[in-house]
This record gives sequence, C-alpha cells and structure tokens, in this order.
Amino acid sequence: MTKNVVLIGGTFDTLHLGHRKYIERAFEKGDKVFIQLSSDNYAASLGKEYKVKSYYQRATQLRSFIFNNFDKDFRIVKLNSLQQLENFCIQHNEINSVLVINEYLELFKKYNELRVKNNKQKLNIFEMEIIKDNNGVKISSTKINGNFINNSNQEHILSNKPK
Repeated sequence: MTKNVVLIGGTFDTLHLGHRKYIERAFEKGDKVFIQLSSDNYAASLGKEYKVKSYYQRATQLRSFIFNNFDKDFRIVKLNSLQQLENFCIQHNEINSVLVINEYLELFKKYNELRVKNNKQKLNIFEMEIIKDNNGVKISSTKINGNFINNSNQEHILSNKPK
C-alpha cells in the first residue's frame, strides 16, 4: 500500500490556532508529513512587520507541538526560497500530496504542470480555507504580533501541551 506523504509549509512564528488546524489536517491526510519551514533569511525577505523568531526557535516549537500531538512520521525541511520549494515539489519522489491554504492553490497547480512535464505524477492537492477568529479576521502571526487580533485571553496562541 502506498503511503500518503503530504507537504505543508510556512514560517510558523507564533504557533496559533490556524497553524494547529493546518498541521492537524496534514496529519489527517498523510501517513508522513514534510514541513517546509522558512529559513531566517527567507522569513526576513517576506517583509514581516515584526521580528520573526529564529529558525531554531520555530523548528523547536514546531517539533515539540508535533511530538506532543501526533504519532506519525514527519520531517522539517529548511525553505530558503520559492525556487527551492518549486524544485522540491517537482523533483521530490516521496511526496505525493500537498495541503495548501486557498491563496496558494494556483501556485501548486503550476507545480503540478511542471511535474507532468518532468514525467512525475501530479501531487494530490488538498485545499483548506484560512482560519478566522470569531470576528472573521484571518488568524496569522502577523496579526497576533501586530495586535490586530485581540489576544488578551491568548486563545489563538498554542502551548505545546497535548489537546
């Protein structure tokens, strides 16, 4: 039986409810999950309005959250550029699925076209809506760190404790 190996990615600066739902869905869909985690340089190039935690801090937090909540194989891969992501998607033989937030759907359709040109199977693309708070505001590290989401009760920020 073929394993379903799912690719996800992000900066994962402040591990919040949106990240949890994204990661949970990836582990629901896959037997193994590859996580493309933005490097320090790539995260800095994204023009965030706040200082992003170091790659080491983000990877440690992500590993801890996954170890405490999931019992499946995963691998964190450092992402240095969109070109690296494209190459990974086109050339990597183990991944066969990707979970994307709807705003990245077209990008991964393009990657699938390139996979076909390179005699590879298309990736199964699982799409999910961005997670919003009770006021309809997109939950993101940028909005939390910029105080655009009321964070007084810390409901959007996750601890690494099991559910």
